[in-house]
Amino acid sequence: MEQFMIDVCEEESGNMGFEVLAFTARSFNDVSFATIFFDVWKMLGGYVIMFIYTVLMLGRLTKTEVRLYLSGAGIFSCILGLGASFGIMFILGMKYNQTHHILPFIAIGIGIDDMFVIMECWYNLASD
Repeated sequence: MEQFMIDVCEEESGNMGFEVLAFTARSFNDVSFATIFFDVWKMLGGYVIMFIYTVLMLGRLTKTEVRLYLSGAGIFSCILGLGASFGIMFILGMKYNQTHHILPFIAIGIGIDDMFVIMECWYNLASD
């Protein structure tokens, strides 16, 4: 029924000099879901930038201390955790909405921070 109302408003918009805008419960979700594809590129760009940052900060740029695989595993664990959390959310019957757009950025921030903390503990143990 809401889609029918939106279609009628779009057809009548512009007739006789009036613009008809439909505001339904579905309208907000349509707009928020349309931005998901734009946010996917931001998320991928953020993950690539964080991967490069962790490679540079966790080790030295030598052949033996580069920490490339460690950074890759840390980023991959963030992605797996994000997938698991969304899976549990959907199993419990929750719906994906506009507040979930920020979760990939929070997951990468917390995951990378934990990786730095673990590596600092490892360095402290190695020096003792």
